[in-house]
Amino acid sequence: MKTKLLNTFAIIKAAESVTGKPVKEIRGSTRVASVVAVRNLCYKVAKEQLNLADRDIAASFGRDRSAVTHSLKQVEKHLAQRANYRVLLSLIEEELGL
Repeated sequence: MKTKLLNTFAIIKAAESVTGKPVKEIRGSTRVASVVAVRNLCYKVAKEQLNLADRDIAASFGRDRSAVTHSLKQVEKHLAQRANYRVLLSLIEEELGL
């Protein structure tokens, strides 16, 4: 069995595979809601699976630390309220083999 190396790029590639949103958009500065949702879920997976600090996640995505911190709070709220967020997170984690 081949083991996948889990890093932020692998997380972004898994999100791209699941959602069809290009890596460039996920790592970019677009504020389109569908892309922001995917980006924020990538932050969540990186935080939980890689145990990265918000500043490290921010550096990997070319973002400000406070933006990542705010996004992670929003993700928690959306996961509690929206089933589609939970499904999307599950699909990304499944793609990563988690």
